[in-house]
Amino acid sequence: ISSGPIGNRNRADLVREIVGKEVDLTAPLDRGDQRAGQIELSLDHVHVAPSQSSSGLHDASLTLHAGEVVGVAGVEGNGQRELFDLLAGLRKPDSGTVEARHVHADGRPVAGLVPEDRHHEGLVLDLPVSINLLLNKIGAAPYARGGRLVHAEIDAAAERMRAAADVRARSVHITPRTLSGGNQQKIVLARAMNEDAPVVIVYQPTRGLDVAASEDVLKKLRLAANQGKAVLIISSNLDEIIRVSDRIVVLYAGRTVGDVTATTSRQEIGALMTGGAKPS
Repeated sequence: ISSGPIGNRNRADLVREIVGKEVDLTAPLDRGDQRAGQIELSLDHVHVAPSQSSSGLHDASLTLHAGEVVGVAGVEGNGQRELFDLLAGLRKPDSGTVEARHVHADGRPVAGLVPEDRHHEGLVLDLPVSINLLLNKIGAAPYARGGRLVHAEIDAAAERMRAAADVRARSVHITPRTLSGGNQQKIVLARAMNEDAPVVIVYQPTRGLDVAASEDVLKKLRLAANQGKAVLIISSNLDEIIRVSDRIVVLYAGRTVGDVTATTSRQEIGALMTGGAKPS
């Protein structure tokens, strides 16, 4: 596409050449006119014991409303894994409360989930794309009947989801292992959005993706909030958190040390992320 001395290049040039069009990676994404609604999820003074690789959570609190994106910023290892597991219903706090407006019969919050590791947690790499798109519903009608899968129903629904999510696969019968990271992530995100849940919780949604795929994922998450879902994004990429979020909760040493708006400067958020006081 191009080559030249690095001194003559800037980030915008490289992004344009990679993606094939102008993309402003600093512009906030369209927030529409959706106003924050009811509280869908909340943590109140939650504690989770630390582990070898994480600080755990200590007196952490946050709220998530319908129609908003809340970004969780912080250096990795400051309680993000525990936060995702709590909100996904995968573990219980040692103390404090986690409350959701909509819960499953076992008490887990009703939420579409995009886990941190799409290979080990988000996909069954050697099952077809069709099954992966519908994993959360595969045992219920119309996709199963009398203990048997109804493949015609599965294939038809999966094809609609594949087209809507722009998963670049020649067929829903191939396996995700053969696809790019961006297309694999689109499958995980499409399944989370198809949960019919009022809440979407995502962890490192663009890790390992190229510029174009990352932009597509962020726009889908922002659109979900604009249409009334409550979206929580845990990410170590501060730039994308600022672009997509309405509010930003900062984690440091397992504590929620700040709850700021997306107009707060990077310097202020960075100070909170590294344990400093919020600049005046």
